[in-house]
Amino acid sequence: MRTLLIAAFSTLLASCSLLGSHSITGTPDDPIAVERGKPFWLTPGQTATTSDGAMLTFEALVSESRCPEDVTCVWGGMAQIAVVPSEPNVRYRVPDTLSIGDVRAPAHDHVGPFRLLDLLPRPRSDRPQPPQEQYRAQFVIE
Repeated sequence: MRTLLIAAFSTLLASCSLLGSHSITGTPDDPIAVERGKPFWLTPGQTATTSDGAMLTFEALVSESRCPEDVTCVWGGMAQIAVVPSEPNVRYRVPDTLSIGDVRAPAHDHVGPFRLLDLLPRPRSDRPQPPQEQYRAQFVIE
Protein backbone atom coordinates (compact mmCIF):
# COMPACT_ATOMS: atom_id res chain seq x y z
CA MET A 1 0.00 0.00 0.00
CA ARG A 2 2.82 2.39 0.89
CA THR A 3 4.51 1.70 -2.46
CA LEU A 4 1.26 2.46 -4.25
CA LEU A 5 0.88 5.79 -2.43
CA ILE A 6 4.49 6.75 -3.19
CA ALA A 7 3.98 5.90 -6.89
CA ALA A 8 0.73 7.91 -7.02
CA PHE A 9 2.36 10.90 -5.28
CA SER A 10 5.36 10.76 -7.64
CA THR A 11 3.05 10.72 -10.67
CA LEU A 12 1.13 13.70 -9.27
CA LEU A 13 4.34 15.67 -8.72
CA ALA A 14 5.57 14.88 -12.23
CA SER A 15 2.25 16.02 -13.68
CA CYS A 16 2.39 19.29 -11.75
CA SER A 17 5.92 20.01 -12.91
CA LEU A 18 4.91 19.42 -16.52
CA LEU A 19 1.98 21.79 -16.16
CA GLY A 20 4.17 24.40 -14.54
CA SER A 21 6.68 24.34 -17.38
CA HIS A 22 4.03 24.73 -20.09
CA SER A 23 3.78 28.32 -21.23
CA ILE A 24 0.49 29.67 -22.46
CA THR A 25 0.95 31.29 -25.85
CA GLY A 26 -1.20 33.56 -27.87
CA THR A 27 -1.74 36.27 -25.26
CA PRO A 28 -1.19 39.92 -26.23
CA ASP A 29 2.11 39.76 -24.31
CA ASP A 30 3.10 36.44 -25.92
CA PRO A 31 1.35 36.23 -29.33
CA ILE A 32 1.53 33.25 -31.67
CA ALA A 33 3.36 33.84 -34.96
CA VAL A 34 1.32 33.55 -38.16
CA GLU A 35 1.98 34.20 -41.84
CA ARG A 36 -0.01 36.66 -43.93
CA GLY A 37 -2.31 34.88 -46.37
CA LYS A 38 -2.26 31.57 -44.42
CA PRO A 39 -5.23 30.52 -42.25
CA PHE A 40 -4.65 30.13 -38.51
CA TRP A 41 -6.76 29.28 -35.44
CA LEU A 42 -7.22 31.26 -32.21
CA THR A 43 -9.17 30.62 -29.02
CA PRO A 44 -10.82 33.43 -27.01
CA GLY A 45 -8.14 35.64 -25.50
CA GLN A 46 -5.42 34.55 -27.93
CA THR A 47 -3.47 36.96 -30.11
CA ALA A 48 -1.68 36.29 -33.40
CA THR A 49 1.07 38.43 -34.91
CA THR A 50 2.63 38.58 -38.36
CA SER A 51 6.35 39.01 -38.99
CA ASP A 52 5.78 42.71 -39.71
CA GLY A 53 4.02 43.26 -36.36
CA ALA A 54 0.32 43.27 -37.30
CA MET A 55 -1.69 41.72 -34.47
CA LEU A 56 -5.19 40.29 -34.16
CA THR A 57 -6.83 39.21 -30.88
CA PHE A 58 -9.91 36.97 -30.68
CA GLU A 59 -11.63 38.65 -27.72
CA ALA A 60 -14.82 36.62 -27.29
CA LEU A 61 -17.89 34.99 -28.79
CA VAL A 62 -20.57 37.71 -29.00
CA SER A 63 -23.54 35.73 -30.31
CA GLU A 64 -24.27 32.23 -31.57
CA SER A 65 -27.44 31.58 -33.56
CA ARG A 66 -26.17 29.25 -36.29
CA CYS A 67 -28.43 26.42 -37.35
CA PRO A 68 -27.39 23.18 -35.62
CA GLU A 69 -25.45 20.99 -38.04
CA ASP A 70 -27.80 18.02 -37.43
CA VAL A 71 -30.96 20.02 -38.30
CA THR A 72 -32.33 21.44 -41.56
CA CYS A 73 -33.14 25.12 -41.12
CA VAL A 74 -34.76 27.71 -43.36
CA TRP A 75 -32.12 30.26 -42.29
CA GLY A 76 -28.51 29.36 -41.53
CA GLY A 77 -28.22 31.78 -38.63
CA MET A 78 -24.99 33.50 -37.71
CA ALA A 79 -22.23 33.61 -35.17
CA GLN A 80 -20.41 36.80 -34.24
CA ILE A 81 -17.13 37.26 -32.44
CA ALA A 82 -15.27 40.30 -31.12
CA VAL A 83 -11.74 40.88 -32.41
CA VAL A 84 -9.19 43.62 -31.76
CA PRO A 85 -6.67 44.45 -34.51
CA SER A 86 -3.51 46.22 -33.42
CA GLU A 87 0.06 46.96 -34.35
CA PRO A 88 3.31 47.36 -32.40
CA ASN A 89 2.90 49.80 -29.51
CA VAL A 90 -0.70 50.63 -30.52
CA ARG A 91 -3.68 48.60 -29.32
CA TYR A 92 -7.08 49.57 -30.70
CA ARG A 93 -9.36 48.83 -27.76
CA VAL A 94 -12.59 49.09 -29.70
CA PRO A 95 -13.43 45.51 -30.65
CA ASP A 96 -14.77 44.85 -34.12
CA THR A 97 -17.57 42.31 -34.52
CA LEU A 98 -17.16 39.73 -37.28
CA SER A 99 -19.43 37.07 -38.73
CA ILE A 100 -18.15 34.09 -40.72
CA GLY A 101 -16.99 35.26 -44.14
CA ASP A 102 -16.77 38.93 -43.17
CA VAL A 103 -13.72 40.82 -44.39
CA ARG A 104 -12.48 43.87 -42.50
CA ALA A 105 -10.03 46.42 -43.82
CA PRO A 106 -9.14 48.41 -40.72
CA ALA A 107 -8.51 52.14 -40.94
CA HIS A 108 -4.99 51.46 -39.71
CA ASP A 109 -3.24 50.16 -42.82
CA HIS A 110 -0.54 48.24 -40.96
CA VAL A 111 -2.81 45.32 -40.06
CA GLY A 112 -4.40 45.04 -43.50
CA PRO A 113 -7.57 43.15 -44.38
CA PHE A 114 -8.46 40.16 -42.21
CA ARG A 115 -11.28 37.64 -42.43
CA LEU A 116 -13.08 35.16 -40.17
CA LEU A 117 -13.11 31.85 -42.07
CA ASP A 118 -14.66 29.40 -39.59
CA LEU A 119 -15.82 29.04 -36.00
CA LEU A 120 -15.85 25.74 -34.10
CA PRO A 121 -17.56 23.93 -32.52
CA ARG A 122 -20.64 24.10 -34.68
CA PRO A 123 -23.95 23.95 -32.84
CA ARG A 124 -25.82 20.65 -32.51
CA SER A 125 -29.35 20.07 -31.31
CA ASP A 126 -28.27 17.25 -28.99
CA ARG A 127 -25.87 19.30 -26.86
CA PRO A 128 -25.92 22.69 -25.11
CA GLN A 129 -23.87 25.61 -26.32
CA PRO A 130 -20.29 25.08 -25.15
CA PRO A 131 -18.51 27.58 -22.89
CA GLN A 132 -16.43 30.41 -24.45
CA GLU A 133 -13.09 28.68 -23.87
CA GLN A 134 -14.06 25.76 -26.14
CA TYR A 135 -14.49 27.95 -29.23
CA ARG A 136 -11.82 28.22 -31.94
CA ALA A 137 -11.92 30.79 -34.72
CA GLN A 138 -10.07 30.46 -38.02
CA PHE A 139 -8.75 33.70 -39.52
CA VAL A 140 -6.55 34.92 -42.32
CA ILE A 141 -4.68 38.23 -42.37
CA GLU A 142 -4.06 39.35 -45.97
